[in-house]
Amino acid sequence: MKLFDTHAHLTDSAFKEGIDSVISEANKNDVEYMVNVCCDISSIEVGLKTVYGKKNILTAIGLHPNYADEIKQDNIKYLKKCLEEYPNIVAIGETGLDYYRDTSGKELQKVLFRKHIELALEFKLPIIIHNREAHKDILGIIKDYSISRGVIHCFSGTLKFAQTCLNRGFYISFAGNLTYPNAPDLRQAAKEVPNDRILIETDSPYLAPQAVRGKRNQPSFLKYTALELARVKELDAEEVACHTTENAKKLFGLTNIGE
Repeated sequence: MKLFDTHAHLTDSAFKEGIDSVISEANKNDVEYMVNVCCDISSIEVGLKTVYGKKNILTAIGLHPNYADEIKQDNIKYLKKCLEEYPNIVAIGETGLDYYRDTSGKELQKVLFRKHIELALEFKLPIIIHNREAHKDILGIIKDYSISRGVIHCFSGTLKFAQTCLNRGFYISFAGNLTYPNAPDLRQAAKEVPNDRILIETDSPYLAPQAVRGKRNQPSFLKYTALELARVKELDAEEVACHTTENAKKLFGLTNIGE
């Protein structure tokens, strides 16, 4: 069984000591590929210096909506410069809207989200979308653009929202919260997402699955989400691994970066 963690924050301060051991432990637990998602200037700088180019570690860059109040125009220029200088960056993000945490103004978040979409279109890359209690505005902004290549990461919305995103061409990714006892609606949504459009992730170091809840999440724990998804969709674990890995390869264009 080979798994693909489509969203991990490997350059988060939680992994500051021993990132190589985190990657090694993931490999021992059947995680073959990981996307290191850098979502502020500091993590981008660290990521490009430390894990960019490592075997089977992919890189995505963006500015998280929680920091929208702090964003300057120079930061957008910096993203563009990185995209020009590092050709193996595979996605833009994470970006999107977060109305759950009251840390950044909604209008500034919307402006930042639009700038990320424009970068994704310019560089022909998929976009990784963060959505917390902002379904309507996420869809409203997406509809203003011809973007259809991307993923709704760490899905937490309704089945209706999932279906609308699928109709737009997006993938849907599920994280450790799929395993939580209070997530029956999330499991129902996962059951209905087609096998060719579903992904899995850890969002580590956050959202550790129920079996290891309370610990620092890490890519080696992806198996718990994979097993729960297999149970929900009434598939065996190998089928889930195959579907989600192939979907991730297609989304991130893995064959184009020297697989």
